[in-house]
Amino acid sequence: MGVINLLDSQVSNLIAAGEVVDRPGSVIKELVENSMDAGATKITVEIKNGGITFMRVTDNGSGIARDDVPLAIKRHATSKIKNASDLDSISTMGFRGEALAAISSVSKLRIMTKRCSDETGTVLTSEGPDIIDISESGAQNGTTIIIEDLFFNVPARRKFLKKDVSEGMYVTSIMERLCLSRPDISFKYINEGMTKFATPGSGRLTDAMFAVFGRDFVAKTMPVSTSEDSIKISGYIGTPENVRGNTNLQLFFINKRFVRSKTAYAALKQAYESYVPSDRFPVCVIDITTDPRFVDVNVHPSKLEVKFSNERMIFDLIYFAVRSALVKNIQRPNINVINQRRVDAVNSFVPLGERTLSVKNSQITMNDFHHEFVPNNEEKIKKAEKMPEVQRSVPLNADVKNSPTEIPPKREQDFSWDDLPIKADKAEDDLLPLPQYKIIGELFYSYIVVELTDKVLIIDKHAAHERIIFEEMKRNLHKSALDSQVLLIPIEVKLDAYEFAAINEFSDDIKKIGFDLLPDEEKGIVTVSHIPGIMQNEDVPAFIEGLAASLADGTVNISVTKEMLYEKSLYQASCKAAVKAGKIYNEAHAKWICDKLLVLPNIKYCPHGRPVAFEMTRFELEKQFRRI
Repeated sequence: MGVINLLDSQVSNLIAAGEVVDRPGSVIKELVENSMDAGATKITVEIKNGGITFMRVTDNGSGIARDDVPLAIKRHATSKIKNASDLDSISTMGFRGEALAAISSVSKLRIMTKRCSDETGTVLTSEGPDIIDISESGAQNGTTIIIEDLFFNVPARRKFLKKDVSEGMYVTSIMERLCLSRPDISFKYINEGMTKFATPGSGRLTDAMFAVFGRDFVAKTMPVSTSEDSIKISGYIGTPENVRGNTNLQLFFINKRFVRSKTAYAALKQAYESYVPSDRFPVCVIDITTDPRFVDVNVHPSKLEVKFSNERMIFDLIYFAVRSALVKNIQRPNINVINQRRVDAVNSFVPLGERTLSVKNSQITMNDFHHEFVPNNEEKIKKAEKMPEVQRSVPLNADVKNSPTEIPPKREQDFSWDDLPIKADKAEDDLLPLPQYKIIGELFYSYIVVELTDKVLIIDKHAAHERIIFEEMKRNLHKSALDSQVLLIPIEVKLDAYEFAAINEFSDDIKKIGFDLLPDEEKGIVTVSHIPGIMQNEDVPAFIEGLAASLADGTVNISVTKEMLYEKSLYQASCKAAVKAGKIYNEAHAKWICDKLLVLPNIKYCPHGRPVAFEMTRFELEKQFRRI
């Protein structure tokens, strides 16, 4: 006797439920997507107990004909496709005809629906696979589906559900993505009787983002947009301050459908390489519009994972759209020095008198401008007198050897996006006129304090110098006349076989940034005879070693183009050549860094993603001291 059994419809529906429905969130996703396909402009979602005991989705869509209502919960019954050829150009959200069948087989379900052309509506009630009742009833145009007691007849599956709060949070994340995928639809999401968020349905993505994530999130985003052939990229990306510890808020949509794409994630990561730290993840809400024939969304039951027929083009378009937006729009972050606190109006100022605290050859005069410093509070004063030694600011006229010669800023041809594989939006980056400024001093041998007309900058000299080197070398790649200097005594750098091979492969690019290298393959030595004018002799070995190592490691990554790999290696190596925090340099060096920083508008973050400088406006400073 054979061992293969032909399963009945009840068992096969339960299996389908396991593929399509694994938790309340997946039910909500399928039902809302059906509402979208029905042309709804208003959709309300309500859940209780994380959706386990109650879910309701109401829409104002086209509704379902009375004769079609019982068919809607049959497996492989759908209005979305008719034949195999339709699978090549799917434009609807749901299409398999399994969602309602799978959901109804593991829950108690009610469907209330009415078309605008019908005089009365239809109500269907079912428990598991059994239809209990179908009847006529008064109803509003559209469809309401109520799901109760999910997995009531499959206890083994129900015990794998998480706590109500966890399941509710998952539903919330599903709703956030659905709202962002269709800003033209007005969504309302209710959890345990409370409205979590509601979108206006204005069609503007920023309005949907504001409703879902709030004002601060939207304020720290910038638009991205580009197109090539039949592919269009549009949406918003976070500024370098708008980052997270994971990729949960990297939201990509293909033709309005939320998806996960390794290609899209990799392109975003590469674009932010020199703007955010490696352990932080930028946020984005990006929609990719393309011909449905070029996308396979049928590779996973949940339809989350997709494949493109041209992965390379998608990668390049996302990369250059994001990179271009970052170059054009980033600003220096503001610094908040003092947290504002409420001061009582009565007795808010109690004169304490001036007290002088000795701090190792310095004098600190403290006045009572904090209301907690009151007369007879001797214990706090004694604690203040025991303050540790304060590091004084470094005088900028210190005579220190090996400081660079002051180099006046020059107007130079900037990096051209036209030279990259795919043309992105132009990134205009002309040098700014050098403003008048005054160097106040240097803190902790690391931070230069600069006063401008209406603001103060605190500059991280290592981060700034690192980015300046990177930008200057990147600019040299596209200049006809190089800023290079000849070494009286050539420098030899020892490399291993892999590093030596990488240097050979990129020799032309390395020459373009101002180096002249003579490789000796037998000895594994590279002799450097010319270096960029921006670099010091003693920094050359570390730079060449770092560049070679990075290029050698990166050549195995086929997802990165040669141009991207070289740029990434360049900014990693630039760290080796930058001035070091904690080391004293003279005034000429500090002035040179300030001159460069203030005329190069795109220097806001170092190549590793740390801020180059914080700024505080005069207005903010006076507000902190309550002068205004």
